[in-house]
Amino acid sequence: MKNLHTILPFYDSASEQFRYRSDLMVDRKRYRLTVGTARALPFIIRKLTDGGTTANLTFDIIDASTGGIISSPDAITYLSITTGTVYDYIKYVAALDFAEALPIGSELYIRIKDTKPDPDKYWYSETFMVVASLANYTLLEWSDDNTLAGVLGSFQQKMYVDNIFKHNEYIRKDEGEEKDEILVKEKQSVAYVDNLFIHTAPKYLIDALALLPLMDNVQVTDIFGDCYVPLEIKVKDPDWIADTGGSEAKLQIVLIREIVIKKLTYKEVACICNSGGSDALIDAGKSTLSAGVPLTVNFTETFTGVNYSLELRGYTAGGDPVFPYVSAKATTYFVVETLVDCTIEWTAIEK
Repeated sequence: MKNLHTILPFYDSASEQFRYRSDLMVDRKRYRLTVGTARALPFIIRKLTDGGTTANLTFDIIDASTGGIISSPDAITYLSITTGTVYDYIKYVAALDFAEALPIGSELYIRIKDTKPDPDKYWYSETFMVVASLANYTLLEWSDDNTLAGVLGSFQQKMYVDNIFKHNEYIRKDEGEEKDEILVKEKQSVAYVDNLFIHTAPKYLIDALALLPLMDNVQVTDIFGDCYVPLEIKVKDPDWIADTGGSEAKLQIVLIREIVIKKLTYKEVACICNSGGSDALIDAGKSTLSAGVPLTVNFTETFTGVNYSLELRGYTAGGDPVFPYVSAKATTYFVVETLVDCTIEWTAIEK
């Protein structure tokens, strides 16, 4: 039985590993999790609370092809236990390099032995592949502030994906009210979207990544070392591959990197020039006027003089245009009047 829906899951028996799936219809290259030579992927195992300590644990790294022990890192050094009223958690956070480097090109798995229960309890991880360098892999890291799907809060998982961002998307959206088949825009936005593809994702991987949009903390590092926190994450429904008997799927992770929003009559006039940008002062807003009643509009910016450019657009509740007039201008405010009740949108710019 699988212990938790984590990126490196653990089972009660090594025979539950994905490589033993009996329903694979064709012999094909399997997906493998990837690690470097110095550390494994972080992992967490949940067990019923029993008062055990790391002194009761044995940490073995096993060669998947032979079943032989490659190394036995010191459990007290590399593992920790977080206790609770119902469950305890055995954790490996991958903070330290192993004393012995893992062999490049080997398919390995981890076996944890716990002597606190009677009889002894064993857990076996999913297999993973050791590579010489992770420099050309995209790194995903995530955690949640609270316990989610049985995984202890603040435990950080990570995954190295042998792929780069491809087929970027730029999602445009205009919002407003349509008048006489013309859209009066109130807000425009552009979202910059990265897509990360996993072409043969096994079910255990999909189980873990399905929780990614629920996580409070997600971080992405691309192959150039650029790191960012996505504004939104979507994991699309898996596209199951027929000739694997539904055990593997094509999976697309959608990462919204940046959103640019333009609201009302705001105009962005700054530029990226040799001087590093414009020194323009810009203020904008929206106000409601009553017929025949002068309104003083105060700026959030202070202009150096009264020769700033002031653009006004007025409309009634029914959407009909109104032409307000400015009766006074100062460095910190202007006074506007109108003959009918209306709403105005204004932009003040001093270049």
